[in-house]
Amino acid sequence: METIKGNTLLPLMIASACAKKDVYLLHIGSGCIFYGQSPEPKGWKETDFANPEVVYTKSKYAADLALMNLPNVGIARIRMPIDNLPYRGNLIDKLTAYKQVVDVENSVTIIGDMIKVFYQLLTKRAGGIFHVTNPGSIRHKEILDLYRELIDPQHENSWINEADLVDLGLAVKKRSSNILQSKNLADLGITMRPIKEALRQTLIDYAKNKRSDS
Repeated sequence: METIKGNTLLPLMIASACAKKDVYLLHIGSGCIFYGQSPEPKGWKETDFANPEVVYTKSKYAADLALMNLPNVGIARIRMPIDNLPYRGNLIDKLTAYKQVVDVENSVTIIGDMIKVFYQLLTKRAGGIFHVTNPGSIRHKEILDLYRELIDPQHENSWINEADLVDLGLAVKKRSSNILQSKNLADLGITMRPIKEALRQTLIDYAKNKRSDS
């Protein structure tokens, strides 16, 4: 109930208050509402019906379904955020903390690029749903290979299958893995760096920030 209140009821209350004051609302949604391969090769579209499997993703999608009908509201879905600053919520810190990692392919969001996109959406007061993920996709193995190349050559981990996550007790329920396409951003002329290019520069900056922290 706490999750539903925070992810579904609260955004609707905020949207209602914004509507009364004619204030544009940019709601941060989740791309994790999609599970598995999309109906077409390019990835899940903003107009595709999601298939959420857990309370968190169901409650996030419930908010999307309601908010998408309101004027003056934009929904920006992000996935697996990667930042150039070390902290617990950063995908880099999450992956490097695990001794066992599942090698799956995903869309991800580089935080630096996300902020620029959010600014443009706010400036344009853009309505609708937007997949704010960097073009292309990447595997966890590619991320950790780049981490070893640029940051810590001694880093070690083992690889497991996606089904092993729950079987080994490393996750309570199945995790979302998917690839998204960002047609609605492209229609507005908003672009993000390709993921391979953006990730390398982000990890170079991450290494500098990590050294300065220590």
